[in-house]
Amino acid sequence: MSNLGGYDRNSFYDSNGVAYLTRFLQSEHRIKGIMQSDDKIPNLDGTIQLLEWNSDKRAIPRQIFHVQVKTMNHGYENTNKNHHRSQYKYSVDTKVFNIVKGNITFDPVLLFLVDEKKEKVFWRYVSVDFVMSLDLNDEEKKTIYFSDSDLISNLTEFHLRLVEIHEEKVRISKNLNENLITTNLADNKAIYEMLQEEWSYLDRLLKSDLKIVTDYMYPDTWKFGIAFQEGEEFSSIGIYHIRKGNNDTFVKEFSTNKEKCFTVSHYKKDKISVREVLNEQISLLIKDFFKHARIPARYLPDIVLEEIAFQFLDLIAEAYVEVEDKEFVLTYYKRQESVQEVRRLWNALVLFAIVQNENLIKQYAIHKNIRVEIDPLGMLLTCNVANKKLAVQKFEECLYKTGKEDYELPYPLVYSEKHAYELNHRIHHLLVIN
Repeated sequence: MSNLGGYDRNSFYDSNGVAYLTRFLQSEHRIKGIMQSDDKIPNLDGTIQLLEWNSDKRAIPRQIFHVQVKTMNHGYENTNKNHHRSQYKYSVDTKVFNIVKGNITFDPVLLFLVDEKKEKVFWRYVSVDFVMSLDLNDEEKKTIYFSDSDLISNLTEFHLRLVEIHEEKVRISKNLNENLITTNLADNKAIYEMLQEEWSYLDRLLKSDLKIVTDYMYPDTWKFGIAFQEGEEFSSIGIYHIRKGNNDTFVKEFSTNKEKCFTVSHYKKDKISVREVLNEQISLLIKDFFKHARIPARYLPDIVLEEIAFQFLDLIAEAYVEVEDKEFVLTYYKRQESVQEVRRLWNALVLFAIVQNENLIKQYAIHKNIRVEIDPLGMLLTCNVANKKLAVQKFEECLYKTGKEDYELPYPLVYSEKHAYELNHRIHHLLVIN
């Protein structure tokens, strides 16, 4: 029983912190806590509801707040105040901030820092301005600085602050929904000219400079458009698809009811420009691309293609000592090599894999939904001396049989993902073309 699930000490700290916070916030019956620990809700710990009592003596929710609860189970005094004058500091998971930055929810988000032992609750409103001030990159943790001014010492005052946040959200929503007619945008020549300029910038970025990204992320999109709404204090901007085969305008009025934007930002006009907001949205798109994809080989320069080709040759040298350098282990014996020779080694490897898997290929050839996975380098790199010797002999035989033309995989084979076979296959093909 070496691998059984269980609880660590942090799970108890978290449960106790959430339980204490819930009791504390609900003590005056004007806030309802719906929270849980143990990370059952992705990125958040639940919600609290701002309540309003009606004449029927029922508490009606006015606003939902998403919350992240951090139970502080060790010291949080800020002993180094040279650069930060705050009394306290604590490391917090950045997921709660990225939710706001990525506009995953339009409900307000709160961060609670709970010291259960001292019965103290600190809080921060995770507004767009606050998140922008953190200057987030790709870090998983961020140190948050706070002081006694962030302590909830009076629940009535905290409740009033929540009411203010709620009313601010109502104002933003009203601004967005009052101006849904596209002629408002068309009548404002200065704004329309600005948006035309921003669209040209966006089009150049997404369909030229970042074509690699958009071709992968949005393969069925012909162009991208900007949806914009200017309010008295807050503005909103989003980017939407114009799919292949469809016709649409490049600039239009933003509408929460009509537009299907894949990125949306609501922001204070006096804090950030339209260009900066668009750059933030594009930055998130690029980060998302690198989380799920890699740059297609056809976009790589020759020097990178050659570097990858030599990584392949070094792998061959590791598996087949006849081409290993006499001075440098696990290194191909030449510093330059012809594309034709690289192709010959590749074809020998493929043929070797087919020979070694001949029985499996015959067995599953009639099954359309089954693919035999081949890993020829794995067979050559085996630690079993007898098997390795036999494999090397077979590989040598294949090396003398193959030519310089592409050796296509017969059905139903598929490359293993262990040694980047698919990438090497594409690289060799591109080197021949170039």
